[in-house]
Amino acid sequence: MTVLALLVWSAVVVSSVLLLVRVSAARRSAPGHLAPRLGAYEAAFLAGGPARVADAALAALHADGRIRVGAPGVVSAAATAAHDPVERAVLDAPGLAPSGALAAVRGEVMRARAVQGLGDSLAARGLLTVPPGHRRLTTWGSVQGILCLIGLPVSLVLTFVQFAGAGHRATGLPFVVVVGPVLLAGAVLGITQSRRAARRTTPAGRDALVAFRVALATGSPTVAELVASHGTRAVPDRELSAFLAAAARQGASRSAVPYVAAAAAAAVVPVWCAGVTDTGGGWGAGGDTGGSGCGGPSGSSCGSSGSSCGSSGSSCGSSGSSCGSSCGGSSCGS
Repeated sequence: MTVLALLVWSAVVVSSVLLLVRVSAARRSAPGHLAPRLGAYEAAFLAGGPARVADAALAALHADGRIRVGAPGVVSAAATAAHDPVERAVLDAPGLAPSGALAAVRGEVMRARAVQGLGDSLAARGLLTVPPGHRRLTTWGSVQGILCLIGLPVSLVLTFVQFAGAGHRATGLPFVVVVGPVLLAGAVLGITQSRRAARRTTPAGRDALVAFRVALATGSPTVAELVASHGTRAVPDRELSAFLAAAARQGASRSAVPYVAAAAAAAVVPVWCAGVTDTGGGWGAGGDTGGSGCGGPSGSSCGSSGSSCGSSGSSCGSSGSSCGSSCGGSSCGS
């Protein structure tokens, strides 16, 4: 039992130390830890990912009449003037989406190069994390936590065997007493580090988002800024708010990937193709982003229909492949 206890201690301690070091390195903020000034769509990306950007842009263009959203959620462009690339993506999306359905338009905007480029820019400034091992670290922490929790009842069984085999004579400390503390600590650390690794925003990103919200409270925010900060519940038009929430639920009915990486020209390119459940600093899905991937209402998490990625017709989701490697760039099919 002594040898087994040493092995358990060694395995849990080594795994925990390595996990802590790697998660901390992955979550490192930009030098200086300053809170830069954010635009509305940058703040939307930090707060809710591509889904929040799409909602903010759709609400803004609907408010000034450049698009129309009618029942039961059909989008049509009423103007062609765009003030920035994100607005251009919104105005172009109805022509790419089947029948102009809001859920499909929303997915096209989320996949647009202009929206995906916001994630690249924020990551380059140290406001978002995009480590290649993002999902691996999250899985690592979860597996460690689960195995340690399983180890606690197993150690009780081994303690019974320890004393039963010795005819109930004292043979040193019970096995559960020896390994219980390290198993409990390993479980807590594994789960907390898994949640920490799943967060998209860095400390600098969270500071920037707080500064953005403070500025809104002291000024006259636009529709885009309101949605960026608070989600679709802040849309002044209640009918549009309901339509956007329904479109998010349609997207959430599909399987979504928390993080997708694509290899291009021997480099790892981030593809921002999902909203994720809020874990205390990540992209909060809730009822605003719907946790949807960068796609339309059906099919894979990176395509408007079937398992294709965008309009290229390339397969996007076959065994082991990453959404984006065959679709080009970091826009997942734009």
